[in-house]
Amino acid sequence: MTPHYEGLIGNKQLGVGAVDVQDPKVESGSTVAERIQVHKWLAPEQTIVTSSCGFNHLPRAHQFRQAVRHD
Repeated sequence: MTPHYEGLIGNKQLGVGAVDVQDPKVESGSTVAERIQVHKWLAPEQTIVTSSCGFNHLPRAHQFRQAVRHD
């Protein structure tokens, strides 16, 4: 949904859901970063990376791994 906000957010921030919570594989930090960098129009200071949407259907242990994964 991020592309729908291009040119509309002004000086506001936008939360980007960059973690695929439907995939049981834990993504690398670089994979998540690549998903965010696709939106070159969104300045880093305007970007909030979020992964909170959709975790309720995954096992708790996987939610934790997904939330704390670092490269």
